[in-house]
Amino acid sequence: MTQDKYVIWDFNGTIIDDVDVSFRAINMLLGEYGLRRLSSHDEYRGLLCFPVIDYYRKLGFDFDKIDFKIPADRWVEIYRSLGNEIKLRDDVVCAAKELKKDGYIQTILSASDTKMLSSQLYSLHADDLFDEIYGKDDVYAYGKLDLAEKWKRKHAGCKAVFVGDMPHDYDSAEIIGCPCVLLTGGHSTRKDLELCSGAVVIDAADDLFGVITGLLGG
Repeated sequence: MTQDKYVIWDFNGTIIDDVDVSFRAINMLLGEYGLRRLSSHDEYRGLLCFPVIDYYRKLGFDFDKIDFKIPADRWVEIYRSLGNEIKLRDDVVCAAKELKKDGYIQTILSASDTKMLSSQLYSLHADDLFDEIYGKDDVYAYGKLDLAEKWKRKHAGCKAVFVGDMPHDYDSAEIIGCPCVLLTGGHSTRKDLELCSGAVVIDAADDLFGVITGLLGG
């Protein structure tokens, strides 16, 4: 059995702070389709879910009348146009730097498109922190449970902690069979995170490095 220790990171809302950009992009999209705009970040957080097609249905899109890919592609276009406003979550990145220095192997596992992930990491000068990227081949965010299964098969016997900001990250950690740390301030409400039984829910500014290394046994 290998003694390698892995930290598996979600990306959007965890490594990067793109909540406001995502909120503004969806409101611009809703306006283009004549649908009610969201009133607040908390309303947005309370509705967002995986697969993202279900989130769009909650927002009022009728996919008997329009192909899901049309508004989804348009949302990505708007999101990318606002990309220069996306920032790293500095306290999270500080923890990732400490973990790298101490020899932990770090993976990004995300429902986002792999090419977009790599591009964002490069533009934010964070690409050297991570050893692996598990992403999708498209932009439609159907989920990442299949990626969690893939990671588990490749890394049998490895100790890991999953760090994310949504219940979907908790579900991914459950598949892998590892502890889960959920950060507030991302794409879910604290209330929804606290419903994830057994997950450690913290503010990113807390001792994230200490929490992760404690779960991995130092």
